[in-house]
Amino acid sequence: MPKESAAALCDPPYTPRFCKAFNKNEKILPQIARQDVLMFYPFESMEPFLRMLSEAATDPGVLSIKITIYRLASKARIAEYLCAAAENGKQVVVLMELRARFDEQNNIEWAERLEEPGCTILYGFEGIKVHSKVCLITRRDRGTGSLHYPDRYGEL
Repeated sequence: MPKESAAALCDPPYTPRFCKAFNKNEKILPQIARQDVLMFYPFESMEPFLRMLSEAATDPGVLSIKITIYRLASKARIAEYLCAAAENGKQVVVLMELRARFDEQNNIEWAERLEEPGCTILYGFEGIKVHSKVCLITRRDRGTGSLHYPDRYGEL
């Protein structure tokens, strides 16, 4: 089939949009401290999530980052930010799925690289493929109470 004919049958490439819940000109962590935000991938850009990880890697209030990873590209900003977080003294725990279709070797290499700065790597379970995308950032916030509830649980 000629390229012109194939192109006529296809939609134009989709460009994810920046999540409308975020102000592009403001840091992400304070924005999610004010309100919960649910993002929809692949319809919305990964940029706010990547910015959040980057901020968390250097934020002195962040204690830990825990994340599940199914597949990483050969150049992965997520992994770079996780390494930076570990180097900055944060506890970083990564559940890495090694059986990501066609990316097994790449994920093994990333797991080894993540261990170097001190990330704790957990591997997928035998007989169960972990394909979920979950990230938990634990942050100590002594001011606003927006990330914890000092009136209920006492100061952290």
